[in-house]
Amino acid sequence: MAFGSRLALVSVVLAAALIAAPPASAVKSGRYKGTDISFRVKKDRISKVKVVLVYSCQTVGTGNLPDGETRSLNVPGRTGVSSKGKFKRKVYIGSNNGVTDIFFNWKGRFRKGRASATVQAGYKYTKYDPVDGFRPVVCFNTTKFRAKRSG
Repeated sequence: MAFGSRLALVSVVLAAALIAAPPASAVKSGRYKGTDISFRVKKDRISKVKVVLVYSCQTVGTGNLPDGETRSLNVPGRTGVSSKGKFKRKVYIGSNNGVTDIFFNWKGRFRKGRASATVQAGYKYTKYDPVDGFRPVVCFNTTKFRAKRSG
């Protein structure tokens, strides 16, 4: 009888320990770096995203070929990572120095210490042309990135 009650007590203690154990993190914390992208992961949250993007910019109403612009972007806030290592976020950043409707969307996943993501970003501004006058310019980018944990 004493053995049976000890076994029951051990079973209850083990079950309580398993329930109280914190869940395993989906992603290892640290700094991730790739070509033209870097970010930090801590407690399944991505932060301090810095990315360099090459945009295709079209002056509206002219029919001219698109121009290219390279800009760096610091994305505010944090992105959560699911228990399966996936992440997705849409960020409307707003305006800065005459550039309006700045946005950053990304979707990706972590796997074996590496991250892969597809980024869409864009913005608008007004440009003066001596012939056409003031014209809106729309810039857009879609890029795939890879990054690996560096520390």
